[in-house]
Amino acid sequence: MPSELTPVPPGLLVTFNQTADSCTQSLNVLKNTSYTIELHSHAHAQWPTLQSILTDYTSILSLIYTHSTNLSLAMKPPSTYPAVPRLLSDLTSDITKLTSCVQFLSSWYGATLYNEASWKARETIDTVRALVQTFIPSHSFSPHDNVPFTDHAPHDFSKTYLIRTNAIHASIESTKKGLSKSNAQAVLKVWDTHSDSIQDALEECEELTREPPPDDEVNEESEDSEDDGWDEIMGGKTGRRLTPEERDRAKKTRMLVKLTLSLHRRLSQYTLPSYSLPTSAEATHTLDTFLSHSTTLTSTIDDLVSSLHPQPPTPDQEKSIDTDSDGSQIDTPPIQEFTTTLSALKCLVLPETTTIEGATKKLADGLNLQQQQRSSTSALTSTAIRTSSDNNTRWFTLCFAQIEKTAQSLR
Repeated sequence: MPSELTPVPPGLLVTFNQTADSCTQSLNVLKNTSYTIELHSHAHAQWPTLQSILTDYTSILSLIYTHSTNLSLAMKPPSTYPAVPRLLSDLTSDITKLTSCVQFLSSWYGATLYNEASWKARETIDTVRALVQTFIPSHSFSPHDNVPFTDHAPHDFSKTYLIRTNAIHASIESTKKGLSKSNAQAVLKVWDTHSDSIQDALEECEELTREPPPDDEVNEESEDSEDDGWDEIMGGKTGRRLTPEERDRAKKTRMLVKLTLSLHRRLSQYTLPSYSLPTSAEATHTLDTFLSHSTTLTSTIDDLVSSLHPQPPTPDQEKSIDTDSDGSQIDTPPIQEFTTTLSALKCLVLPETTTIEGATKKLADGLNLQQQQRSSTSALTSTAIRTSSDNNTRWFTLCFAQIEKTAQSLR
């Protein structure tokens, strides 16, 4: 069976280019469309329900799966050209509908869900464009294709279009399986990845704060170790251990990260669920705000931990770095950003303008929601829920205070 594509008729080549251009236009639309916060219910009156939008979204993905598969079969050498124009027309229509479907999520149902749906749609559209371009001579092969580099690879058409068809299938199957059903679910999904990242940072801190081995063991290890090339890639060995001041700072940072991890996990357990039901624009926006602060906290923690690694400064750097009496840097930007974000997060959890009773009620709402989602064999009484909410309010108050105190010691 021939593995090379026979020349595509000129008229059909125009149709391939039009479909590829349609994919590019849709990608640009999605890339340049940002989420717009709309808190007024009257603007949402004629909007499709979230369930109907997501149902249409997955249905369109199924159509793209079918039409792209049929296109690959039609173009398989020897090609069946008469069936191709209709398939390309169907794909163009599918891509347009998918783009419109995503845009229905761009102003009401939550920024996190919109970003997830938009990113997954762009991934699918990009794979469809790559398949269509396989049959256009000037785009037939891309350096991004996972084709083994051999003398025959550029001419092995069958491998290229099969790889690109499989990429469409993988993208769609992954999206249909993992797409969030609500903004709350999308937020919690990303929130869990942030918790994992903070956990990794904590483990890195613990590694840094371990007591160093004796000098003779270090020298023996250095003599026995082989040069695997990583030192050159990572900028070479520092040639020194942490100083006592640096080790003390690393221990303080470890405590900060540990407390932040506890706060982060407890927020996902008690606070975030209170914004899940009933769904409202305000609650949805608040969840996105929580996640925005979580993103910043996670990033600044990574920066803080990275700054703990000893780096041999150049003579110029040694003169330009301002330090206080114990040798630590003054007003490290990451810790400033951390404390600012922590304050904003605290205002969401324990707003100063809200009474303790109000904050406790919010936590009770979260506990009530959790209880509704469990089997009711061991239901909590309303009094028990209230007591648990009071305890959580106190816990958050004390935790924020301890984190703030630890962060202050790092400034």
